[in-house]
Amino acid sequence: MSASWAVIGTSVSSMIPSRKLNPLYTMIIKDNFLPKGAFEFIQGYLLSSNIKWTFQTDKVHPSESTDSYQLVHPFYHVYQPKKRTKPVTDDLEYLSTFIFTLNPYIVLKAKANLTPRTAVPDKTDFHTDLGDFLGQKTAIFYLNTNNGYTEFEDGTIVESVANRICIFDGSERHRGVSCTDEKMRVVLNVNYFPYPQISA
Repeated sequence: MSASWAVIGTSVSSMIPSRKLNPLYTMIIKDNFLPKGAFEFIQGYLLSSNIKWTFQTDKVHPSESTDSYQLVHPFYHVYQPKKRTKPVTDDLEYLSTFIFTLNPYIVLKAKANLTPRTAVPDKTDFHTDLGDFLGQKTAIFYLNTNNGYTEFEDGTIVESVANRICIFDGSERHRGVSCTDEKMRVVLNVNYFPYPQISA
């Protein structure tokens, strides 16, 4: 199956026909984002027992339900104390092909999230990852297929499909929803600045 793009912006895509459009925002969804071998390389690491996960008691805010916890693996944070512009972990090589394909201008933050299966879908609070940095993008890369999903405030739902990426304006509020059919839902979140658009 060849890679397919769905661009949500000034025209309605058949993939998400219910999206209430904001002309300032464009959402991009691409299936088969990485070549098969490159995807299996990063997926094999993130779904293995070799990666070190950190327990996070709250996904977004402390007011969430007792089911709202997750495991995180931070790869990089430009504002990490005493490590400014340096990797948080020493396993960034697993992201090399992904970052090359995404082609960001500046990476602000990169981390993996693992949400365990819940009996009923657990929804986090709507949020933005890094506030309202003007011009920043958020990319969510799905590592396994499950019935969890990403939901936006206007009702748009992006299902968790392995090797799918969803890219949107960093100021758009969204939330993750846990799965009930697999052991876990694993995504890679990357916040970045794209290359500036230069007018002719």
